[in-house]
Amino acid sequence: MPKCISNELKDFIKNAEPSDIYLGIELARQAIKYQFRVTDLADAFGVSRMTMHTWFRGGYMRKSNLKKIICFLRIIDRPTTMSCVLTTQNFRLAFLKMFKNYLETRNLL
Repeated sequence: MPKCISNELKDFIKNAEPSDIYLGIELARQAIKYQFRVTDLADAFGVSRMTMHTWFRGGYMRKSNLKKIICFLRIIDRPTTMSCVLTTQNFRLAFLKMFKNYLETRNLL
């Protein structure tokens, strides 16, 4: 069974200085907020679990992945879409599947 984000990583994200905020860290904040599992996010983005952890800590990301993250953050930022939808794991998985399909139809995956 996939693990949730560790407390150590949650503390790192929580304590990140404003100047340290990268898109990967913002992605991690959203993952924590909506309780996404790292493996589920990695599958949706088409990357490894280790890559997700690298992004979460502000690490390097390719331009093609940067586009995916920006797209994800724009979609997840819509309060009408997200506040009602992401209340259970089944809905979170359905959202990630929908997001993955969105990326595939736009040749971003």
